[in-house]
Amino acid sequence: MRSVKNLICDDDAQELVEFAITASVFFLMFFGIIEFGLYMYTGAFVAYSAEQGARYARSEEHTSE
Repeated sequence: MRSVKNLICDDDAQELVEFAITASVFFLMFFGIIEFGLYMYTGAFVAYSAEQGARYARSEEHTSE
């Protein structure tokens, strides 16, 4: 088992900590970009659906006589 002094001076542990910090920031930004894209897609889809609904309501196709 390693002593505390060896763990403090260990370069592998330093690399692991640096990777953990860097990876967490990277994944946070990556998934944030994906979520923002989904948010924008949903907004555009709702606007398009409302436009199509208004167009259909304005036309004479939906009335049955």
